[in-house]
Amino acid sequence: MKPKKKQGLTTEEVSKVLDVSITTVKRYFDEGILTGWKNPINGRVVIDPKSFNALVAFTQKRAVTLRKAVDDFVRRGHKKG
Repeated sequence: MKPKKKQGLTTEEVSKVLDVSITTVKRYFDEGILTGWKNPINGRVVIDPKSFNALVAFTQKRAVTLRKAVDDFVRRGHKKG
C-alpha cells in the first residue's frame, strides 16, 4: 500500500513560510486570498499549493512586504471578503 500523496499545505506550514500567524493564514483563506478547503473530518483548513505559490511569487516579483502584496493581489481581482 502506497502512502497518500500530500495534496495541500497546513496553516502551520504556510504561516512559517510567510512569517505570519496561523490566524492570519486562516483569515487569508476566509477572505479568498488563499484558496483551499476545510478537512471534513477535523475541520482544519488546507491551503492549495497553487494558491500559496501564486501569493509568494506575486510578493517576490514586486519585492514588497506581504501586506502590500496582499493589498495589490486583491486590487488585481483576487477575491477578498
